[in-house]
Amino acid sequence: MGVIKWFSSGSSNDNWDKNFAVNLSTKSPFIKIEEVTELVRITPDPTKYEPIAIREVGNFLILRLKYFEAENYDGHKILVYKGLTFNELVLKNSRVIDPHFTEYMVSPIARFEPTDNGWRMALEFCEMLNNYE
Repeated sequence: MGVIKWFSSGSSNDNWDKNFAVNLSTKSPFIKIEEVTELVRITPDPTKYEPIAIREVGNFLILRLKYFEAENYDGHKILVYKGLTFNELVLKNSRVIDPHFTEYMVSPIARFEPTDNGWRMALEFCEMLNNYE
């Protein structure tokens, strides 16, 4: 028994299953229907986004994405990733970019408020980490 995260993709041509669920209590992508006790829809839909800004700072990648189904901040999210380019992220995650921290795919190492100030903070954060490493 446990909470299930449900991912749904609009395109059947993706390498991503049309309906894919992960059992959060067992971390298994294979579940039996009778095990589902709660279904949590991930918002925003991690397959429906548009890149607004992409910036590499040393070993870090900063993204500002607009998620079409997100409501707050007009759907904008600022995400920071370590050790890969935008194209590598898209390939590794089969075009899914979930703004939440997760163990099931490449996940951001940090998120910032999706404002101009948040973008500046993300830049400073990545510059500081590059100087530290």
